[in-house]
Amino acid sequence: KSTDPMLFVAAAIDKGFDPDKLGKLLDFVERCRKDEARQAFFRALAAFKADPPELLKDTQVRYQNSKGGTTEYWHADLAAVATILSKALSLHNLFFRWKTNQEADGQLVVTCILSHDMGHSEETTLRSPPDVSGGKIGIQALGSTDSYLKRYTLFDAVGLQAKGMDDDG
Repeated sequence: KSTDPMLFVAAAIDKGFDPDKLGKLLDFVERCRKDEARQAFFRALAAFKADPPELLKDTQVRYQNSKGGTTEYWHADLAAVATILSKALSLHNLFFRWKTNQEADGQLVVTCILSHDMGHSEETTLRSPPDVSGGKIGIQALGSTDSYLKRYTLFDAVGLQAKGMDDDG
């Protein structure tokens, strides 16, 4: 015996339900599908988190700062992280993408959207002014901020961090 909600809709049409009742039934079917997609999303995310990929700080940054000293740190390369996570998430029917917007005050807003193939999505958003450190000019400052926000919204969306990552950067 199937519990597909569309079978109820077909039966209602066969029985001559009036449009108002049919509309309410279709709303119920839509709520059922959204709930099923939400549950599938969280089951898939839990399965992903049960055996997550290792993300490493693999890129060194070193430059002379404005105070005459040297700034040096390691971070996880965005392209490497995105590739690793794309492959690992796809095994669970999950995928991600970003939306980016620059606000009137100049701040860059990046939203990572983590989705399941059944349609449920969760969003993580961060915002920041352009990163002008290290003598960056206009578009370089935006590009740096864009990469940074994409990396960290993705980490937040999947609930992982790069190995050895500090939280004071």
